[in-house]
Amino acid sequence: MQNAPRRNNNPFGKWLNRGLRKVFNRDLSFLETQFLILFIVLLLVLGWFIWKKHPALFLRSRKDPLVYEVEEDTIHERNLDQEIARVLKKENYREAIRLTYLQCLKELDWQEIIRWELYKTSADYLYENKLTQGKEEFRRLTHLFQQIRYGRSMATAELYQKSRELYHTIQKGGSGE
Repeated sequence: MQNAPRRNNNPFGKWLNRGLRKVFNRDLSFLETQFLILFIVLLLVLGWFIWKKHPALFLRSRKDPLVYEVEEDTIHERNLDQEIARVLKKENYREAIRLTYLQCLKELDWQEIIRWELYKTSADYLYENKLTQGKEEFRRLTHLFQQIRYGRSMATAELYQKSRELYHTIQKGGSGE
């Protein structure tokens, strides 16, 4: 008695066999079908892990990516007034707001209200802020900086002007409104 090929009586198995026969132009053995299914499942699991770790690989941004530079220098070695004037000539308000925020951090560090460090976040500065007056203005300036720097808000001359007003209010000790 010869071993007859296994016949699949369930509808899913029949559908799968028909599909595989069309792809491979022959009937696959039970073992070949199992290996093929295992291979497909492994590919799907691998794709899922990649998607979970790096979803940007599968998505297309509808907006242009944010372009910004990471600088490794210290704010104390920079002439921020000159840099602000330079970027304002180019109407680069996004960079001007960033430099205004750095200028504020520089001054607060000199006054020992905060302790500036290269790898601190703006949230760190909000937390350690020792201002008694101007605390709300510093929070608003930080929020404006974050929206322009990391969000998708458009930097305008009006927003730059608002950042300067907040900075000058902080310099004077707060409550400028």
